[in-house]
Amino acid sequence: MPSDNLVPLMQRMSANYASKGIDPEPILANLHLRETYLTALLTVLDDEFGGIGGYLSSIGVSQAELDAFHAWFIEAV
Repeated sequence: MPSDNLVPLMQRMSANYASKGIDPEPILANLHLRETYLTALLTVLDDEFGGIGGYLSSIGVSQAELDAFHAWFIEAV
């Protein structure tokens, strides 16, 4: 999801929680990507699948699907 869509989404989530009397900060804080989590994920993908391409292939994502996603992503950015 592009970051310009993420900020309004987080604001709506925050307002929704607050309207129910729930402090949104602890919940929203856990939605942020932590560098250590990403590093660990990439390490596992490299060690077990030879990288993200190997993982995606192992779960049945075809090269045509990857190409279509790549084209969409480049246009979206």
